[in-house]
Amino acid sequence: MPSRKALAANWRPIDVEGLEPAAEEAVRSASTTLVIAGPGAGKTELLAQRACYLLQTMICPDPARILAISFKRDAARNLAERVERRCGVLGSRRFDSYTFDALSKSLVDHFRAALPPAFQPTENFVIDHELFYDRQLRELIQSVPSSVSNTDRAAMSTDGVRRAFGRTLPVSGTWVNATHEDVIAGDLWRYLLHSRSKSVLSFSMLGQLAEHLLRMNPQVLLAVRATYRYVFLDEFQDTTTIHYRLIHRAFHGSPTVLTAVGDDKQRIMGWAGALNNVFKYFVEHFAAGTIRLTRNYRSAGALVRVQSVVAKALDPTSTEATPFGSDQREPGECRILSFADDAEEAVQVARLVANLVKVDLVPPREICVLCRMKPPIYTQKLQEALRIEGVRSRFENELQDLLAEPLTVAVLDMLKLALQDRAPESWARTLQLLSELGGDSSDESMRVEVDRLVLWCAAFKQRLDVYGKTERDLAQVVNEVIQFLGEAAFKSINQRYQQGTFYRDTSDRLSKALTAALQTNSWSAAVDDVEGVGTVPIMTTHKSKGLEYHTVIFIGLEDSAHFGFAGNRTEETCGFFVALSRAKQRVVFTFSGVRPTGRNGTNAVQGRESIGSLYGLLESAGISVERPGT
Repeated sequence: MPSRKALAANWRPIDVEGLEPAAEEAVRSASTTLVIAGPGAGKTELLAQRACYLLQTMICPDPARILAISFKRDAARNLAERVERRCGVLGSRRFDSYTFDALSKSLVDHFRAALPPAFQPTENFVIDHELFYDRQLRELIQSVPSSVSNTDRAAMSTDGVRRAFGRTLPVSGTWVNATHEDVIAGDLWRYLLHSRSKSVLSFSMLGQLAEHLLRMNPQVLLAVRATYRYVFLDEFQDTTTIHYRLIHRAFHGSPTVLTAVGDDKQRIMGWAGALNNVFKYFVEHFAAGTIRLTRNYRSAGALVRVQSVVAKALDPTSTEATPFGSDQREPGECRILSFADDAEEAVQVARLVANLVKVDLVPPREICVLCRMKPPIYTQKLQEALRIEGVRSRFENELQDLLAEPLTVAVLDMLKLALQDRAPESWARTLQLLSELGGDSSDESMRVEVDRLVLWCAAFKQRLDVYGKTERDLAQVVNEVIQFLGEAAFKSINQRYQQGTFYRDTSDRLSKALTAALQTNSWSAAVDDVEGVGTVPIMTTHKSKGLEYHTVIFIGLEDSAHFGFAGNRTEETCGFFVALSRAKQRVVFTFSGVRPTGRNGTNAVQGRESIGSLYGLLESAGISVERPGT
């Protein structure tokens, strides 16, 4: 067998023409590295290629594993799928792709009993996504049993309590009560963990418990370090304080090699606790080298030029990006359109979208409508105008995470196999899933699985015709698919579903989505409706992170949509940069002189003075405000 050195020397990137020299260096790096990669630089592809390099050259030898941590579920799934396509099912079995939340939950699920009693949740703990929203937190502050007086509680800010609550958990199990907020934080931990038959946790609490687990149990810490020789950290600029503590606790001072990839100019999660100066801390704490990527594989030349102007404003030391293959592509387009009101805006933008779909034949899913916030307010008239033009659209914020869930992917794939004559991608994914569930990818085993799948799908299609359209009926449909796959085996390869109510919650959300779609559609059309086939996605800028589209239309480049600009100019400009850089071919910003952003949806006059610097950046890139029809 060739040596590792020989395998490494002969290894070449898979399924790509090649990598830019800096990316090749990052893929082959033997030491901890920070990779600074701007929009369109191919961050996910770089990590996929690095995983293949480490696995196929045996630099990461069996049984050692690679841990990849992303922020969004669809990003984690996308990376895992890329590695599987390049390494095969067997090669990718030592590649674990998690979100930070899923990793924290997995650690707590597996080692819950090793936590100190003071911080040990019940086995059947539940996750409340809204636990620390202002309203619910305020109610908890007022109601939790505590020695703090009602007067002092009323004077507390929710932000102050969040800060106290998010601190590193005390080794002793008791808080040093320096302030009333500290007292309430300790009381809240005890209340949420131990006052009811089921502990109630947030994902941030799971992160804190996971870090505490590693700090208090050297054996668990050693097991984690022995398991993962290599760690990938995607979208590193958005790492929260809690998650950085977890990574630092897990791997600082260990032989594990970390690769952090991100772009500080796309740091837009400060409101969610993203850690300031996380790149600086990482370089200092882990003695990391720095590699900068300069190529932009996504955007056309004109868009890369505009992005570079904004990038320089955010970071004067940034390296100007180079568009890849620009001589073979259209030059690209960036525009600012100004309208008298949102009714005029809706008509004109709907016509633009309809022309793209019907004349230029751009798929609706390749056109994205972005808003800084509150899509229902900013796009209500636009959605109606699109409907009149014969173009369907929908809000993606709620469905985005659901569609990235392994349970959702598996169920929708099985439905498509039963309902459609040809569904090659679903067929390939389902066979890979069956192979993984069965643990046998031999030709004979796969022939057996193919026969079993074909027979089951034929019978399942007939059963679908007799199912009703209630949520209870759809829950039975989802359950039938999972029973065919094997619920226990499915949960074993998707560890996030093994504890708590997350599996049931995901199943319930999927059942509700299918129920709503089935009320006005056939089965086949309902599946397409849930997936959003043929619809223009509408979402907030934050939800667009990591995505790309042929055309991006940003509705409402206005002061009221960026009300926090004066207080947080850098992060708001980063958000603008993210919106701008989602586009491959075209980006359009709109301004409306009147919009229903007033109290109770009343019309309010809009301005652009506060965010004048954003218009100034576009103007310096040669982009002027247009007034269509004048």
